[in-house]
Amino acid sequence: MKKINLLLLFISTLLMSCSSDDDNSTELVEMRIDHYPETMLISPIPSNETTPYLGLRYQEGDNIGTNKWENFIFIEGFDYEPGFIYSLSVNKTTLANPPADASSVNYSLRSISSKEEVGAEVNFKMDLKIDDFSFITNDSGLQLLNQIDVNCNELCDDLDSHLNSQTDVKGIFRHAGDQTVELLEIEL
Repeated sequence: MKKINLLLLFISTLLMSCSSDDDNSTELVEMRIDHYPETMLISPIPSNETTPYLGLRYQEGDNIGTNKWENFIFIEGFDYEPGFIYSLSVNKTTLANPPADASSVNYSLRSISSKEEVGAEVNFKMDLKIDDFSFITNDSGLQLLNQIDVNCNELCDDLDSHLNSQTDVKGIFRHAGDQTVELLEIEL
């Protein structure tokens, strides 16, 4: 009988020690997604190679409605469309043992509470080039990382010149519909 009790004690201790540290925690959070993405440079851990990326600007919890925005890359199940401000309910899962090359927090969409279109009168600033990394591509017309069309109007030649000669370039934009932004001004 003593051996069985010791065996049960050993097995229960082993099971408890395996599960307590490895449990992921998930909570439902409210989030606000801004009407334009943030250009950023990311460095995945294993490669340490810097990559230009378009990330979502978001507010969470008490920061909703303030001027404080954070940046991140992905919400599972969410199809982002520039030009709209979204209010979302998402599952935020904090991983107890995240992979070395991934975030410790994952987001998945529960529901879209609202989707409000931003008017063409709203201007916003984006980095077009940071430390010699350009976010402008022209594989199929002028775009931000092959994702958002850029209408540069009379500024196309100036933009091309600055992207080729400057280390850092910013642009002032407004939404022009159909996943297109219109370049209004260039800042160095």
